[in-house]
Amino acid sequence: MIGLLVGASLSPILTKTIGIRNNLVISSIITIGTSVSIFFIPAQKYGVYIYIIIILIDGFFNGLATPAQSTLMPNAIDDCIDSIDLYC
Repeated sequence: MIGLLVGASLSPILTKTIGIRNNLVISSIITIGTSVSIFFIPAQKYGVYIYIIIILIDGFFNGLATPAQSTLMPNAIDDCIDSIDLYC
């Protein structure tokens, strides 16, 4: 949760610097990497600490991308409303 809050607060700065598309791509790559890395955490006492660090990193990058995803939502809704296709 802390990583998500920090990432969301820094999101406008990063989005202005690298753009919405690159922000979403980087966040997706990090999310895939952290999700896969969870499978390789050792079942030891220090594995819990590694898990917490991975979750913090994942939350931080998800926080960076969440406001960028929200800015794209009105465009997706307008495309569905304007199209004749019923399966948007």
